[in-house]
Amino acid sequence: MIVDAITFGGELDMLEGRLATKFDDVDLFVIVEGDLMYANQPKGYLFEENYDRFKRFESKIIYGKIDSLRSKDAWANDYHQRGSLTILVNQLNLEDDDIVIVCDTDEWYDTKQVEQIDNVVAFNMPKYHMSLHWYHKHEVTGIAGRYKFLRGKNLNDERWKRLEFNIVTGGYHFTSMGDLGYLIRKVRGFAHQELVFDGLDEELKHCWVYGHDLARVGGQYFQEIDFDDSFPKWVTERRFPNGWYRKRPLDSNTNG
Repeated sequence: MIVDAITFGGELDMLEGRLATKFDDVDLFVIVEGDLMYANQPKGYLFEENYDRFKRFESKIIYGKIDSLRSKDAWANDYHQRGSLTILVNQLNLEDDDIVIVCDTDEWYDTKQVEQIDNVVAFNMPKYHMSLHWYHKHEVTGIAGRYKFLRGKNLNDERWKRLEFNIVTGGYHFTSMGDLGYLIRKVRGFAHQELVFDGLDEELKHCWVYGHDLARVGGQYFQEIDFDDSFPKWVTERRFPNGWYRKRPLDSNTNG
């Protein structure tokens, strides 16, 4: 059995693509959602509110609707929601050789690599940032492991230990996909509150249009790429919103 354990923050389009792409390869999707963003902005239970959109996948979904922690520490709120995955996964009565994957909604692992593991591994994924055409860098993200190595452990703690595990390269990290309003809400609401500063919205607008990171985290311009046959069909068939496929405007003075 393969269990895909997902922390959901309201990324409806991303989740639909994830479920559709992985549905035939995964036995159960465990999805945990809180009602607040990690910095305590109201969010609601967007999976539940949009359930009709995911009804065709319901035979394989276990949904954990939790109360957000409401701590003043955004990282504590992050840990609380991610840690809740452990409770739901442990209720599944898994066998030792069953596989548990712990990734965010936008971290799409390589299923073929998952099927072959015999311990715990971490995924080194190419990261595409703010547009599906903008490659940022490779980044170690989530983990996967045989349950006999994860039994009795906090899955969030294990994910934070990812650099201690064997690392496999593959999959895709499609981060911060959405319109400018979504990007601003995400950065203001996620755990990295050190990135929230006066003038943030205006700087994010420039990042979103021209394809680069915030200046305080390097300001790196992303490489603009075209898709090849290795990308998921959900991407190449343009099943995501059109705005996710934008390229830099013609007046841009960088090629990435």
